[in-house]
Amino acid sequence: MCLSCHDGTIALTQTYNSNNALAGSVYITPQDRGYIGTDLTDDHPISFTYDSALVAKNTQLRDPNTIPKVLALDQNHQLQCTTCHDPHNDSLGYFLRMDNRASAMCTSCHNMIGWP
Repeated sequence: MCLSCHDGTIALTQTYNSNNALAGSVYITPQDRGYIGTDLTDDHPISFTYDSALVAKNTQLRDPNTIPKVLALDQNHQLQCTTCHDPHNDSLGYFLRMDNRASAMCTSCHNMIGWP
């Protein structure tokens, strides 16, 4: 769903941003906080199945059954943008679904042994 506008090839900057609307509609620009540009290569992967089989292959991932309910996978048990981000609520910053102080959200899934 997110990549229908944020895939870097179509509808560039065409996400409605009512906070900037003086009269009529204004869209996200490079100066706006929600602007992510067209290069998503440095972003977290999405649309992959996060299950016990994946955890068995990668011991630096936590069991998906232990993930906080607020970080919901989709109906196919896949991680999507909306697993970590709520596009309609920016109360925690970066549209995050939970507080990420001390990387709390990241370490809900990642068990990075030996990392500070």
